[in-house]
Parts: sequence; C-alpha cells; structure tokens
Amino acid sequence: MLGPRATTIIVGLVSAIWAVNFIAGIVIPTYKADQAINGIFMAIVGGTLALGQRKPPKDGPKDGEPK
Repeated sequence: MLGPRATTIIVGLVSAIWAVNFIAGIVIPTYKADQAINGIFMAIVGGTLALGQRKPPKDGPKDGEPK
C-alpha cells in the first residue's frame, strides 16, 4: 500500500524523533517522557513497515469465476 520511498521517509522521521526523545531524557535531567510514547512510536514504525510490505490486490477474476 505504501511505496518504498514513503515508508523510508516515515520510518526515518519517526525514528529521528524517537531518538531525540531518548537523548533528551539523558541530557536534560528534569525531562521525563511518558513510557507509553515508546509503544506509540513502535506501533507507528511497525504499522508503516507492514503497510510497506503489503501488495495491492490483483485485478483478475475472483475465485470460482471463469477467466
């Protein structure tokens, strides 16, 4: 469903934001990120990769229909 370029861009952007969030917790002592954000980022990246691997349906006859 998603093209390879779109998949790469989305995964790259989300991963970069995720890394900044992680580094901010190390560099800024008062910064505490909610741990649920890790699950949200993981779901976005996983969903994007899954959609990137999905193939569009073929435009042929359905099962049981004559060709």
